[in-house]
Amino acid sequence: MPPELMTNSRRRSLRTCPRKHYYAYEIGLRRIQPDAPLRIGSAAHLGLYLEGVGGSREDAIVAGTAGMVADMPYEAEAVGRMLMGYWWRWSEVEEEIVLSERAFTLPIEGEDYWLYAGRIDKAVITADGRRVLREHKTTSLGLEPDSSYWPRLRIDGQASLYVDGAAVHGFETATVEYDVLHKPALVPGSVPILDADGLKVVLDASGERVMTKQGKPRQTASAADGYVLQTRPETAEEYGERITADIVARPDFYYARHEVVRLEPELEESRREFADAIAEIEWRRGRRCWPRNDQACSGMGRCPNFDLCSGGADLDIDAAPEGYHFVENVHPELKGEDNDCTA
Repeated sequence: MPPELMTNSRRRSLRTCPRKHYYAYEIGLRRIQPDAPLRIGSAAHLGLYLEGVGGSREDAIVAGTAGMVADMPYEAEAVGRMLMGYWWRWSEVEEEIVLSERAFTLPIEGEDYWLYAGRIDKAVITADGRRVLREHKTTSLGLEPDSSYWPRLRIDGQASLYVDGAAVHGFETATVEYDVLHKPALVPGSVPILDADGLKVVLDASGERVMTKQGKPRQTASAADGYVLQTRPETAEEYGERITADIVARPDFYYARHEVVRLEPELEESRREFADAIAEIEWRRGRRCWPRNDQACSGMGRCPNFDLCSGGADLDIDAAPEGYHFVENVHPELKGEDNDCTA
């Protein structure tokens, strides 16, 4: 029997809600279609992964958004523009990439059945000679220096696990750099309909075009007069162009990097926390005790299992409910198929 893997995503799931962990990792029950924030984050991570393993940037965007283009063109456009902006933002940074998208496993002291596991996004040597692990994240939270997003990363167990994991590949460092992409906050809108001369079209209540006293087409609406500016839905490409313009205007809103350092006492503490998660899983398996945490149903989006829990589903699910499916690989992030994008 192959060993079981303890990843940071698995540990986080258990800590968030034991029932969520049970569905995702004990029986491999997952949502077929994640909610929009997770879709965008996962697609962006996939694009970064594909580029990191040697794919062209164009192909990385195409493959990363392949499941979106037909049914979710605006989301696909947002992901593509976010990735293009990312590569533009950091294009002048000089560094040597030593490891890229490298998975690892680690033995656990006193454990024969479990292994620690993860995937290092990047290991780089900076222009000033520092050795740094780089971890990609996506978020909807602000990235300004005083944002509440950064303090949480100082106690993120993933950084400690990855410092240990990098050492397996001969990359010794105590520094982890969180490389964060802000998801576009702009939403698709509408644009004015233009006539053959490039002028906006404003109609009155009877559907007639409104003219000014000078005999020219009026260019503004007026609710008081019943004048309505004619509009159409913005195309996905037009929406993408707005995102790109916003990225160029304020790149620091969309992209930021922040370093944390892990010293040996912190690494030891993290190892104990991961070992404790394994002990809890073993304990819960023996007692079939996977309680729901009703305080975790919402927060950074609604829990993907909310419909199951609120609908009264129990532990003995032998057929996937509508909207769900069973997966064979409960750790897709180790192969670059997915990532933990909740933020």
